[in-house]
Amino acid sequence: MTHFNAENKLSNSKVVMTSLIAGAVAGALAKTTIAPLDRTKINFQVAKKRYSTKAAFKFVIKSYQQEGFFALWRGNSATMARIMPYAAVQFTSHEQWKRILHVDTGVAKKYEKQRRFLAGSLAGITSQSLTYPLDLARARMAVTQKQTYNSISEITTVIGWIIC
Repeated sequence: MTHFNAENKLSNSKVVMTSLIAGAVAGALAKTTIAPLDRTKINFQVAKKRYSTKAAFKFVIKSYQQEGFFALWRGNSATMARIMPYAAVQFTSHEQWKRILHVDTGVAKKYEKQRRFLAGSLAGITSQSLTYPLDLARARMAVTQKQTYNSISEITTVIGWIIC
């Protein structure tokens, strides 16, 4: 295990870059793993069908049979376009808010739990505010037929008109 001291401590810019990369990779791996379940969930949210485990399995099987194995990850590219920046900003901003608020530094023990809570809350606000339009694009791509939107750029063009 490497111990960091004053001689080999990372600069703040290196900490930021490392945090951005770590957050993006962690978010991508997590969301890709659960992408078929996420697509199933979104389908039930927008289709106004009553959820049941049996209906969820039927949806997955039908998607696989009609559109192939990779259809289970339909919309995952849009998810990656949203989650990688979101997770990167979330992870990095949490670390930066903790630094700004002197959390876990041992300097000020008073109100440590409250400052830790505030750092997490501010990181969530920061990351969600910056990536919300990408979430809308992901949801649209996940629930539409392939012929409706062929790429993320087509969705973002439509969303751009809605937001403006």
